[in-house]
Amino acid sequence: RVSPRGQISNTMLTLFACTIMVTWFPYEAYSFTIGPQQAHPIHRADDTRFRLAPSQSLLTSALSTFVSISPCKDSDLEEVSAFFVDEFFLSGGPGAGHRVRDQLRRDQLLDWKKRYGSGRPEAKLFVARQFGTLVGCVSVSASQYKDLGSDGRPRDPNNPYPKRDKQSKVPLLANLVVSRNFRRRGIAQKLAKICETTSKKWGYKEIALSVESTNESAQKLYRGIGYVLLWDKIAGTKLLASESSVRAVKATNRVLVKSLG
Repeated sequence: RVSPRGQISNTMLTLFACTIMVTWFPYEAYSFTIGPQQAHPIHRADDTRFRLAPSQSLLTSALSTFVSISPCKDSDLEEVSAFFVDEFFLSGGPGAGHRVRDQLRRDQLLDWKKRYGSGRPEAKLFVARQFGTLVGCVSVSASQYKDLGSDGRPRDPNNPYPKRDKQSKVPLLANLVVSRNFRRRGIAQKLAKICETTSKKWGYKEIALSVESTNESAQKLYRGIGYVLLWDKIAGTKLLASESSVRAVKATNRVLVKSLG
């Protein structure tokens, strides 16, 4: 007969073994449609806390594999735009009042309906969900190199790419946000990957993104998955939300690119 202590130990070993099996044999659901798209300049990916840290449990790692990534439906745009505003503009800041938050949500929804609504050429918004819970989003859309705000000359001496034709089109990865409670699980990399896959399906050989120059953590994340610096010191603006208002302030951005060959 097995002692109660032995029974508990056997149960724990079984759970541990099952966790390892789920971790080693993950299931990842990627569902997406390829369709016409269009550009969107707003970008957010300022946290490298996406990779699995050694301190995280195997169970957490296993659960993180059950994240589905799919195109955002028109009926979900209101939910996703509110999620983006809360994570992009309001996360980690002093907090905005209800009036400011609601106005930001309305403006974002109207903008995304125009950019990513059904039938938009080369513009796609993707959402990440875990067991139905919205945990992240990202967009990819066709833009022109000139819209990225540079004179078209590489700034990185190690950049292997030639000078760009400013009139040429390039897919722009933007609006990458992962919920604070679901970071460090590889979701950001999966969202970036779906944009790269979609861009390649459209026939592009390169994808670009714009990130604030002082945002070293995001740049580290992107360099880690193959992006290199194309242009530096690009003048731009960003929005800052306070309790009673939203204001635009100057920002300096970098343009990173990745070959899809």
